[in-house]
Formats: sequence, C-alpha cells, structure tokens
Amino acid sequence: MMQVYAPCSPLVFDEWFADNPAANSTIDINLALTQPVKVACVMAYHDMDYSPFDLVLISDIEFNHIRPIKEWLANKNIVRYLIALGGLEGYTATGDFIYRPWWMFNLINKNIYRKSQQAPLFDFDILLGSQKPHRDFVMAKMQSTALINNSIINYRDVFSTPKFEDKALTDHNFDILAGTRLAYPYISPNLNPDWEVKDTISYNVSDIVPWKIYDHTKYSVIAETVYERVFFLTEKTTKALFAKRIFVIFSCQGFLQQLRSLGFKTFNSIIDESYDRESNTIKRFEMAFKQVEFLAQSSYNNLSDQIQPILEHNHNRLFEYHQEIKAQMKNMVYNKLKEITC
Repeated sequence: MMQVYAPCSPLVFDEWFADNPAANSTIDINLALTQPVKVACVMAYHDMDYSPFDLVLISDIEFNHIRPIKEWLANKNIVRYLIALGGLEGYTATGDFIYRPWWMFNLINKNIYRKSQQAPLFDFDILLGSQKPHRDFVMAKMQSTALINNSIINYRDVFSTPKFEDKALTDHNFDILAGTRLAYPYISPNLNPDWEVKDTISYNVSDIVPWKIYDHTKYSVIAETVYERVFFLTEKTTKALFAKRIFVIFSCQGFLQQLRSLGFKTFNSIIDESYDRESNTIKRFEMAFKQVEFLAQSSYNNLSDQIQPILEHNHNRLFEYHQEIKAQMKNMVYNKLKEITC
C-alpha cells in the first residue's frame, strides 16, 4: 500500500484517494519518502520543501486566483502536481487544474435532508454572515421596504473577515438608506431562538442547514462570499439547493449561468434572471432585488408546485455532481502516477 504524506486535514487526502484501497495517508514524512513513488497531499500554500516528492496533490478550498497559485508553484519548484480549485476566475480549469466546490461537498456530506411539514409564515430567510458591501446592500434594501417585517434576517458581527472596500457600492447603499443607519448587527425579531442551529453562533455553524428557519420561510435570499470576478460556490448556495429552496442570488456576473453549466437548474421560468448577465454590480443587484419584491407579491403555493421538478433536480444533482468530480479526480491521480512510473 502506498503511503501518501498528508500533513493537513484528512479531508484533503480523502478527496484525492477516498476510493483507492491501495493508498493510505501518513504524517510520517520519512515513511512517505521510502515509497517507490513519493506523493504529498497538501492544502494550497502549505509551506514545506517539496523537492523530494514525485507528485504533489494540492487542495485549494477558497477562491485563490490561478496566477498566484502558479507563482507559488514556481517558487516552490513544484513541477509535477494536480490542483483542485475552490473557485473559478474566468470560469475555466484545464490541464492539471480541476474545479471542485469544496464547501458544497463538505455540506452534503454532513447533512441529512428532511422535508418541512408546515406552511411557512414568513417570506424570506436572509442569513447574511460577515459584513460586506453587497450584504450591506441587501440589508439596506430590506430596511427601505416593508419586506423586513415579514422576513427572517440575521446580519451578525460574530463572523470576522478582512475589510473589503467598494466605494461605488458603499455610496449607493448610503443613498438607499437616505440618512438612516444601516441595521448592523441585526437579529430579526421574527426569529425564535429555538430555530437557531446552535446555542452559540460562530463560524462552525456554516455547514449546518438551518432547517427550522427554512420551515418558517418561503424563499431564500443569498449573498454569496464574493461578488466580483470569481465564481465561488459555497455552502450558502448549497444549502438552498440541498433543501430544495427557490432563491435569488447576489453574487458575481454569470453566477447562475455557471451554476447551470454544472448541471443545475435555476428559476427563469418564474422570475426574471436577466440580472445575472448584467456586468455593472449596482445595476445587477438592483435588478436582482426586483425579483425579491416579485416573489414577495407572488403566490407561494402556485410557484412551489410549478417549480418542484427543478427543486428535486437540484437536490439530486448535488450528489451526481459530487460523484462525477470524485471520479475525475481519481482518474487524474491515476494518470499522473502512470506517467511517473512509465
């Protein structure tokens, strides 16, 4: 059995070798270096000497751009490698790169689907996470309408993140608020504390589906992690796909198009998703919010019945897509090892 040096999370090794009974992970580098083919399995930017290894398998779980990753590879003199990307810049991953949404697969491995048994009382769940300009936009728009009164909105200050500046969007948010203060931090008065996924809310709740909140809301409004340049599909969107939710997304241009390219379906049969094609961030978000308002005025029962086949498809597609990517990664490793030993 081949011993693969894997000093990071076991999940990093598992995604490359989960179905390979001929490989085992070890944190003993000396043992790994006694193997006929010396393989390391690490996270992107892990700092070590890679020169003794014949193959380096790298997992990027965030949204690092390809250019700095290639610079890191050159700096570390890593010649033979495979890289699993957590996000896509320019929507391409070719050659020794493969796109796999880490946070999506992590979530579906940790949650079990359950169907709601009750009619929802509120329109939207809007679980915004850490403070960012596009989430400020959603919060400001909700404050400026009556929609805030019939939604569950949480915008907490317990999720620290590097400060991101976007003057144009920040100025636009200021105009929306028209002199009022942004409601941040904010916990919806409609939220029953018993509906929280844990007693204490922190980063470690991000991969838990909020079933009780979903039980009480009709639709989801999602403000993804990033909203410019990079397609970064995280647990935020995955929760809605997994739980069979209709949603409106606030993210980068082409997010829905890219989601469809992965085999998922979106909701252009019931809402106007042309916002996804708009390159101007402010215009895109304003167009998206009009669809939030449209959903609030629509018949939930009619829409839900109409869209049910799409919701079922998306839930099932998560598991199909996971298996497809696992098979591709397994094949990439096999081909590299064959290349080395031939």
